[in-house]
Amino acid sequence: MNTKMSKLIDYILFDFDGVIIDSEIIATNAILEVLKPVGYESDVNTYAQQFSGMMEREVFEIIKNQLKIKDIQPYIDEYKALFWEKYDKELQCIEGMDDLIRNLSISKSIVSNSNLDYMVKSVEKIDLAAHFDQLFSSQMVKKPKPFPDLYNFAVEQLNLDKSKTIVVEDSPTGVQAAKSAGLKVIGFLGAGHIFDGHEQLLKKKGADLIAKNANELKNILIEMN
Repeated sequence: MNTKMSKLIDYILFDFDGVIIDSEIIATNAILEVLKPVGYESDVNTYAQQFSGMMEREVFEIIKNQLKIKDIQPYIDEYKALFWEKYDKELQCIEGMDDLIRNLSISKSIVSNSNLDYMVKSVEKIDLAAHFDQLFSSQMVKKPKPFPDLYNFAVEQLNLDKSKTIVVEDSPTGVQAAKSAGLKVIGFLGAGHIFDGHEQLLKKKGADLIAKNANELKNILIEMN
């Protein structure tokens, strides 16, 4: 792995869930709670290893086939209701990320597979909306992560130089998307859903550097800038 990177980074593209907000653990717990009564036996670590970075509709389709559930929609509806209940009570920034975002002088945007309305609501809820230039959602392209389309779209819209842009991602899916778009990537391990072995998965997908928490990420970005 190349540990020497350009110090001329002038833009950061952040993933959102699992990088800025600790929402993946909320979603995981909600899904496990909803599906346990119908025989879905899993835990947070196992679920994260199987589905990290995947979109919800893909996850439910896989579980539908695994459990041979004829109609998965009622469980999706129940999950969404429970997720928003937990979201309102539990959502917070990953430790240290709010201070990092507020104090970071490098320009930045968010690039996420999440729904745009959800992203807007969330950045406002954590009071960080003013610190990002733009929010890029998978709704804006035909193919979401792990395809490179969303990152390529963001780079084009922001008129970025890829050689001076860095991505921060927590999932193998996201790392794959960014690397396929020709971008440097810091793999981030600071969220609540991260499991033993996750670092190796990010490196396998091509992560150039690893930050275990917000403080390590801050130090890397300062050094690169």
